[in-house]
Amino acid sequence: MEFRQERGKDNRLKTTVHPAVKEIWIIDTSQTFGTEKISKILLRIAPPVMLAQHRIIRKIAENGSCVIVGRAADYVLKDLDNVVKIFVYAPEEYRVQRVMEVYRDTPEEAACNIRHSDYARGAYYRSISGSEWGERHSYNLMIDSSCGVEKSADCIVRYIMQRESAGAKIK
Repeated sequence: MEFRQERGKDNRLKTTVHPAVKEIWIIDTSQTFGTEKISKILLRIAPPVMLAQHRIIRKIAENGSCVIVGRAADYVLKDLDNVVKIFVYAPEEYRVQRVMEVYRDTPEEAACNIRHSDYARGAYYRSISGSEWGERHSYNLMIDSSCGVEKSADCIVRYIMQRESAGAKIK
């Protein structure tokens, strides 16, 4: 199964799931985005897709050291001891600037896309875990990435190295 997120020519965020032959698209746009609509979409595809994702995430984690970004992996792997759960966040102003740089959005488009993305991530996380996305108690480390990508990565590496030197086994 392949799972990916990308922006199309029209700059809309698309998440594609390819289980065997079927193809499901979740399209996040200001015209179709709303609490009811996204919830119905998630509920419609949730059981088979989420179960498949959970199996894949667990299999990857059980096979050795790995990095899994998103997909509520902190919740899916909550019963494993050797998992480091990290939440990366940033102030809204920084996020808007970063989205403008990466996707060439206007400030308004960037802010709108961030709101939509945050809402979808929160709804997805809530639908799987029953908890709120980004709650501090769910993570070993929370890092503000507005210090920059390199500094954020260095901080994460230092944290993992400190845990390993303290005797924690990490996959």
